[in-house]
Amino acid sequence: VVIHHNQEVEFCMDTRSIYTLGNKWPYTVRHEEKNAFKFSDFNLFLTKQDMEAFPRMYGSTKARNSLLGTFDFKDREIEIINKENKQFDISVSGSLVDYQTTVGIQDFYNRYFPLVEKLLPDVKILFTGRNPSKSILDIVASNKDHFSLVANPTQILSVVQKGRIYLCPTCIGGGLKLRAMDGLKCGLPVLVHEVSARGYDFYFSKPYFKIYNDESSFEIGLKEIINYLEDNSDSSIIINRDYYEYFGYSKGVERMKQILLREL
Repeated sequence: VVIHHNQEVEFCMDTRSIYTLGNKWPYTVRHEEKNAFKFSDFNLFLTKQDMEAFPRMYGSTKARNSLLGTFDFKDREIEIINKENKQFDISVSGSLVDYQTTVGIQDFYNRYFPLVEKLLPDVKILFTGRNPSKSILDIVASNKDHFSLVANPTQILSVVQKGRIYLCPTCIGGGLKLRAMDGLKCGLPVLVHEVSARGYDFYFSKPYFKIYNDESSFEIGLKEIINYLEDNSDSSIIINRDYYEYFGYSKGVERMKQILLREL
């Protein structure tokens, strides 16, 4: 049985550097990933998009393929904070030194931040995560009226909850982006780049989960989330409840059991 966390070749190419392209690493990854896919008895995938992409890249396989999705750790529930403790309009979290996170935040700042200012002129945006890169530090330093940073938090979810909306701007790399789970778990509506929406099919019809891929869809999504928050005083309870309905540990175990009973 092989669990494919992402399409690793896509991830390597999107996050390429002199350390990965200075040798035959992408070729090696493609060779090993193809063998794992074609010669396993059973392939499990975290996202529907990856499950459909593997046959296109590597051809057909006699193995059985199933969508597992992902799920939270056991006994890892959190307490939702009161609205009165919200200090920011938007929260963004992640490993702030990673290439894909840095690229996503720069893309947001350069392309979409002016749209946020138009809708929320006094917007307060929070970045939180480990080891922020220089480019992120520069954004915060040059826009102190709008941006704040909490670096290397001990309990990152307690910091994320200080926002009203969760933004997931990562726009490169394959697989499932776990950071969107942070926002949902904290009971926040999520505005997410289409690359980071992979694996969240359960939420595509939810009014608090909006996907963007350009300026127009970003502005529309942000407006709809703002309206949703105004119309739903108990939004954090609804979103947190839905999170455990799909990503809860017991739900993940149940999906795994159903797959194994059906396929093996």
